[in-house]
Amino acid sequence: AAATPGAKAKGLRLQIVLDEKATLARGDSDHIAEAVRHLLDNAIQYSQRGTVAIATHAEGNGVHVSVRDEGVGFGKQDKHLFFQKFSRGHNVEKVNVNYSAGLGLYLVAQIIRGHKGTVFAESPGPDKGSTFGFWIPVK
Repeated sequence: AAATPGAKAKGLRLQIVLDEKATLARGDSDHIAEAVRHLLDNAIQYSQRGTVAIATHAEGNGVHVSVRDEGVGFGKQDKHLFFQKFSRGHNVEKVNVNYSAGLGLYLVAQIIRGHKGTVFAESPGPDKGSTFGFWIPVK
């Protein structure tokens, strides 16, 4: 994965847990892969230590994909910001994000909503990591 060198350079551990039942039978696989890359890049960018874990599992009539990190996390006031253009949470001043335009999560939302899916962002709070992901229907 393109994100692997960035994780390795920061000393982050990558973990992948894939549910064999969670297969995408519908959609543009290149765009879905792009969405996953953006989620991984985001997790690596905002993590200085620990593990970045990607997981899939079958859920209802679709597939749930999540990327969890041990990075800067966020408060409830930031939750609505992440999937908008050029938006970042308030807790990111701890991380150098000069190389980012603030479009990665916006692109994830556009791709997933275009496939009739939903996106989400969760965190137990600042400095407690976060989980970003999506659910996409399969037929």
